Amino acid sequence: MSRELLNWLNAMVEGHYKETEELKSGVAYCQIMEQLFPKCIGMQKLKTDAVLEYEFVHNFKLLQDAFNYMGYEKKISIEDLKRRSFKHNFEFLQWFKKLFDIHRIAQADLLALAGCKISTEPIQKPSILETEEKSITHQPFAETEEKPTTSQATSDSSKKITSQLTPSIKGKISNKAKPV
Repeated sequence: MSRELLNWLNAMVEGHYKETEELKSGVAYCQIMEQLFPKCIGMQKLKTDAVLEYEFVHNFKLLQDAFNYMGYEKKISIEDLKRRSFKHNFEFLQWFKKLFDIHRIAQADLLALAGCKISTEPIQKPSILETEEKSITHQPFAETEEKPTTSQATSDSSKKITSQLTPSIKGKISNKAKPV
């Protein structure tokens, strides 16, 4: 499971992480958060070559600020994550992957409700919309086609979370951009 998560993470951030403990700098988490919610971090503030503890703390504080800005009440245990602890980094990576998956489901639901066709292929790199054969196309449904409902697109366990996240995501993304 750890290897699968690292493979996913490396694909998302075009990284070369070999161990979960290498995530202690917070850089990869910030990169994924920026893919989910563009401009929520301010990537120019990120210390991408972080090697010192205070630089790790700085990056995790940027991530915590992004969580707060986007309305997530997740408290990051910076002390545990920066210590290169497998357990804490693995648990946080699992949680972060679930956040990513839930957000992608919510995003697909919003597009489906807006009348866009949704591909059944998994999203490989969320920051890039692919061609018409893949990913998301912005063509409205033909009048004879039935639009998918939210209940068709999400599982029971993610419905509640998705319904809570979607209004705050829509409101914050459309109403304001975080100052950089």
